Amino acid sequence: MEATQYFKRTLFYDRSPAANEHYERSADWIFEKCPSKTQIAVHVQSCNDKTPWAEEKKSESLNKSRNKDIVENDKKEEHENGRLLLLHTRPNVQQEASGGGHSISHEKELPSGSHRTLDDSWSVSSEASSTALPSAMDQRQANSGPPLYPGLPKLAFIDITPAEIASFAELTRHDFRVFYLRQRHSYSRLQITKEDFERLLASCHVFPRFGEYVIGFGSKTSELEVGPPPLKFRPICTSRGNIYRGFECAYILRYVEMTNRPDGRNPWSLRQFAVYHRFKPVSQTRCSTWILVGASERTVTRLDQYARSVDDLIDANPIELHAIFLDTVITSWRPYLSHLTQLVSEQSNKPSGVSIRMEEDEENFFTITVEDHQQLKQIEDYVADLILCLDSTSDTLATLQEIYKQHCEHQEDIRRQFQDQTGSVHTDAVAVALMEKAKEITYTRRKAESLLSKIQNTRTLVR
Repeated sequence: MEATQYFKRTLFYDRSPAANEHYERSADWIFEKCPSKTQIAVHVQSCNDKTPWAEEKKSESLNKSRNKDIVENDKKEEHENGRLLLLHTRPNVQQEASGGGHSISHEKELPSGSHRTLDDSWSVSSEASSTALPSAMDQRQANSGPPLYPGLPKLAFIDITPAEIASFAELTRHDFRVFYLRQRHSYSRLQITKEDFERLLASCHVFPRFGEYVIGFGSKTSELEVGPPPLKFRPICTSRGNIYRGFECAYILRYVEMTNRPDGRNPWSLRQFAVYHRFKPVSQTRCSTWILVGASERTVTRLDQYARSVDDLIDANPIELHAIFLDTVITSWRPYLSHLTQLVSEQSNKPSGVSIRMEEDEENFFTITVEDHQQLKQIEDYVADLILCLDSTSDTLATLQEIYKQHCEHQEDIRRQFQDQTGSVHTDAVAVALMEKAKEITYTRRKAESLLSKIQNTRTLVR
């Protein structure tokens, strides 16, 4: 029996009444109030180079590049093999007839009448480069270090104003695009007004439920909600026939980052970023829209590296970037857990070295202070928060595995991709990666549980 439209809209699309009330109450400390403070940055791989914003941005880029040519034409840059290579401006990258490699000829400016699209090797986000990167990720150069990521930058990086939100969203509706909403710091408001945020969501056809994921951001003095809301997923289907056309999802990933705070304060900071993704692979209405709220520099860097290796980002596996984001946050927990383990070891060594106080043996007497007990309690809270974040990430990963399974079931071309003429099945790298990440979370959680037990035993000794 098919579900009613009301059921689908209520459970998959709209915010619940309680969630909507919470969102409205929290808006004052989530969003900026002044429209002039709205900042929206976008990475986009456009399939249409004739849009007004693309022409304007490319013109600005070319003018800046020509001005830089005058002073940079004789500059030198060190090549990865140790040689010094004369740096000119934009490389003219041409595909070689044999071997699929790249040959490079440097030129001071584009020839008159020439035209390149944003999907070419050169784009407005890559104005100058001294060398072409290898065409394969495992390709090594002679006497070089690790392999480089393939390809030149393909994503145009631009800023849009509030007045441009609707028109930009319409012009790039069939493109791969990533909107970045940022904060000045992790405890400050999002740099966008509530009105502009809702305009962005409406223009990009984002389900209203995404509003629930920004409630944890904004102005605050401490972490109010360590465990983020679970992943929300909505299959996009036709109104007639209920035919699968794609999906949209939203979730929050927790991670830790080294801040190197001075004065003996905790050098680690608990951070978060929200992810929204709308994906439709059908050629007539294809799109891949991302909104990243509070994304770290690591996340942006890895997204750019990924984009370099993919010719058409919408044709790529839609779960690959999700897996990369998961890997980025999961790997942050290991050094943090090592830091907490070291703190616990320092405290646990004290009670094991306590001796009975004797007047003639003052030097061998250790004092267990109230501060020691308080520090252990604080570390215990840190580990408990870590376990909660790991559980949340594990739930997100499990849901993404299910989304990927459903997506593959609806994509006949994907099924054929992993099956050759003999009927044998090739390895699905995305499925393998998600499975490995799940095992990594499980193992990290076990280590955290072991540390938590050690803390509790140590606290028993110092009471």
